[in-house]
Amino acid sequence: MHPYPSVTQPDPYAVDPTGSDLQSLMQDLRERGKVVPILLPEGMPAWGITDPVIMRDLMSGTDVSKDKKYWKDYQDGNVPENWSMLPWVGGHAKKPENAFHAGGDDHKRLRRPMVAAFTSRRIKALRPQIEQITAQVLARLEEAGRRGRMVDLRQELAFPVPIEVISALLGIPDNLRPQFRTCVDRIFDTTISSELAQANQVELGQVLQELVEFKKTHPGDDLTTDLLADLHPPATPGDDSGAKNGKRSKRKKNVEPAAGLTDREVLGTIRLVITAGFETTVNLIDQAITLLLTHPHWLGAVQADRITWAAVVEEALRYESPVACAPLRYARTDLRIRVNDKDGVDGGENQDGTVLIREGDAVLMFVGAAGRDPLTHAEPGVFDPTRQDMEHLAFGWGPHHCVGATLAIEEALVTLRDFFARFPGIRLAVDVADLGANRGFITNGHARLPVYLYAPSFWARMARRLSLSGLVRWMRRQLTLAFRPW
Repeated sequence: MHPYPSVTQPDPYAVDPTGSDLQSLMQDLRERGKVVPILLPEGMPAWGITDPVIMRDLMSGTDVSKDKKYWKDYQDGNVPENWSMLPWVGGHAKKPENAFHAGGDDHKRLRRPMVAAFTSRRIKALRPQIEQITAQVLARLEEAGRRGRMVDLRQELAFPVPIEVISALLGIPDNLRPQFRTCVDRIFDTTISSELAQANQVELGQVLQELVEFKKTHPGDDLTTDLLADLHPPATPGDDSGAKNGKRSKRKKNVEPAAGLTDREVLGTIRLVITAGFETTVNLIDQAITLLLTHPHWLGAVQADRITWAAVVEEALRYESPVACAPLRYARTDLRIRVNDKDGVDGGENQDGTVLIREGDAVLMFVGAAGRDPLTHAEPGVFDPTRQDMEHLAFGWGPHHCVGATLAIEEALVTLRDFFARFPGIRLAVDVADLGANRGFITNGHARLPVYLYAPSFWARMARRLSLSGLVRWMRRQLTLAFRPW
């Protein structure tokens, strides 16, 4: 057990690695306090934060960093060599390889090409592709639905739309798409073994290396080509290491410079775009569809234009954030955080109503808890797209705010609008309690989303009724035979 010198509470909260009930998990943490000690998979200690005010304050400042050089447990060798969550903290790389794991000047440098990639101009240019991709996916759904079979919308709608959009953004060739989709799925599964998690990272790295090699000989109007336009750091005075045959290599016209990325950073940035742009959008589409199917009055309202699709998406982001938490941050200095205005409170707090996070401690922000904070939202447990208080932290806050947020929302808006227009008779095929949860506590989605796309025909309804009535008659007959006097 790792010591918590600043904590008086003897029982850190063990986070369920399966994420089987994320809302209950976050509610349990909230009831324990705004800042509480937790145990991550394999017993790694951290601080869990659910209060949105504290999270915004820390995420917008410099007291915590995402660079693991500030993590004492890692620097002291306490983190297992094959820890299952290692990919979420940048693996064993000595320096951050993408903006997600970086802080300070490194973060600014690594984030810059991503900001350039997700400009409003580029997203606007992608909209026709999003609509075309969505139309193709819906056409496949329509064919399946007309055969009367049950359709899993998570697998057959929420997955293919984002992965195709990200593939278009990165210029990923068709032959690589199935393999990297499998790899990305495993990244978000915190229940897999450490060995499989490690092997998956190796496999994903090989896939991305193939992508980079392909784009070197097949450049296009895509992010990967842009990143490759300036692979190496800018030359210092007298340094012509980036020259070829005595001449500086020419950049692709109208391409934003890639901020002097190294080969490993190009791969790391592509990896970040894939993972961050895929699972979060999948979960957003999944959760929004589920909420509308379980709240038919709001579905009717948006179909009748009494509320907007944008309001539905924002409320879905608040009510069921596609991301539950974003590992990890580390205290750069001792932090004393006020969690209660009263003295002498329980729950691991000091007598002055504060919690002390020591320099080097790991911190986990439960951003999904912010949307249901009772001090921020009236009736936080009610899904209501007309509410005024839709504040959430689904896409983070501050310097690490998700650069692809606008693209994710655009994908959800197009998909939801076109899907419900095409299938107005859709209904869930199972009870909502039987949808299950996707594996892991980091992202928030369902294990499956089975539906029937069309309302049953008159003859199908009659067949079910006759089948049911026939079953009832048979059971009555059996009971009569069983209990009749002999």
